[in-house]
This record gives sequence, structure tokens and C-alpha cells, in this order.
Amino acid sequence: LEHCTGPEQAIARCLHSLGLSSRAKGYPYAREAILRIYHDPSLAHALTKCLYPDIARKFGTKPACVERAIRSAIMVAWQKEGIPFQRMLFHERPTNGELFTAVADFLREELLEEAE
Repeated sequence: LEHCTGPEQAIARCLHSLGLSSRAKGYPYAREAILRIYHDPSLAHALTKCLYPDIARKFGTKPACVERAIRSAIMVAWQKEGIPFQRMLFHERPTNGELFTAVADFLREELLEEAE
């Protein structure tokens, strides 16, 4: 992560704090989705029409594979015990879109505070 700066590094830290393993197939897709929504919040309303297809093209796979891999990574992370940051952001296992939006919003606030 040394090469990551700004939002990229913050997203990686946040995903790690939520229990998402960087070894999970959906991890790079989730990281990319959050980064895109961080820069353009309107994408949160176009997951299946825009976001997943764009990420699939970037990684050379299919949109359905992107969606499923992210959902699976969230499910595995949510089954882990003792991750207080998960419960701080969510009361129950989030959907892909809920995770993307919550993390992007959280990071926007965090990075805004750092800039002040």
C-alpha cells in the first residue's frame, strides 16, 4: 500500500477495518467501486448499468462476476467475530451498494477533516 495515497490508501484501510481480506476475489472490485463512488456519488445509483460493467471491463471479467465476488467478500467479512468497525457503520450485513456508499461517505468526511 506504500504506493497508494489519499483516498486509495484510506479505502484499503477501511476495507481492512471492516474485515474484508485483500485476498478475497471481490476485494479489488470493491476497492475500485468505492473509489469511483468517492469521486462520483451519482454512480451509487447506477451499479448494474454503469459501475459493475465498467469495473468488469477494467478487470477483464463479467459484471455479474464483479457483483457476486463483492457480495461474497462482504458475506465472509461479516461472518468474522470481533470487528467493531463493522457494527459502527452497519447494524446488519450491508448490500454492495450500502457498503460502497457508507465507506465513500465516511472517507469523504475523514479526508475533509484531515484537510482542515
